[in-house]
Amino acid sequence: RIWADRFMLIAGDRPLDDYAKADGRVFKDVLLKLPPNWTKHPQLKDLPITEAATRACELCLKPMSITNYNKVVGFVSAFWNWAANNFDEVEKNPLQGLKLRKEAAAFEERDPFTIDQLSRIFRAPLYTGCKSAKSWRTKGTHIPNDLGLYWVPLLSLFTGARSGELIQLYVSDIKTENGVTFLDINKLEDDKKLKTKGSRTRIPVHQTLIDLGFMKFVDHCRRDKRTRLFPEMAKGKDGYYSSPFSRQFRRVLEGVGAKTNKNTFHSFRHSFEDACRNSGVPRDVMYALQGHEDP
Repeated sequence: RIWADRFMLIAGDRPLDDYAKADGRVFKDVLLKLPPNWTKHPQLKDLPITEAATRACELCLKPMSITNYNKVVGFVSAFWNWAANNFDEVEKNPLQGLKLRKEAAAFEERDPFTIDQLSRIFRAPLYTGCKSAKSWRTKGTHIPNDLGLYWVPLLSLFTGARSGELIQLYVSDIKTENGVTFLDINKLEDDKKLKTKGSRTRIPVHQTLIDLGFMKFVDHCRRDKRTRLFPEMAKGKDGYYSSPFSRQFRRVLEGVGAKTNKNTFHSFRHSFEDACRNSGVPRDVMYALQGHEDP
């Protein structure tokens, strides 16, 4: 909704059948000048979007990444696809074909975590003892093992699941069949999203997670009659659970000295893939666990 409104600010508020490819190109030109988080930049935040783009060029600010640009184009393009399906007068999507090709393959954009980085993460006060749930960076005696901030990194380490898939889990998504306890990654509820059709999957709960008390935590959630597993983790303004959490987890990485230009929370997924390959797990099994569509 935010970016659809910004498109309208740039192209004007007109009848749906009055927009053309030229409007999409103008929108593209503005996006390619804007830096990431431009609404928080002290010299841009109070400017209209077109003026902010011009000013960003004058200041020689580095523009948003191709990934973020394509994400924004996808947001607005989704509106036009919806409009074309619901209104006869909409025949064209002015943003069609305006996404940019990325030179690097997806697996080259992020590094897996090294053993040293993983050790730094899981020896942080968050896991070994902190002052309180809010003061998770300060050493103390409290283990916040009733929070998503504690469990989501551990779950990703042992499942390879994306942060959004884990944060949106319902308590009812932790299931047991034929003696196997697993996470049911699905979008049965309206507040859930999956990246692709193949993202729906079932991932067994690793014994180490059980030893660390994950199932005790789940039982506690059931007794409290929670709906979501991590209700304290809210969606961002963009509608994704992963957005606010990615910023929080960045602070975790920076706090323990494990942050580089090529690692994020998604590095857990790459670490999981490497572990599967190194352990001789067949590719089709690895793909099934991670929700990849096997080509």
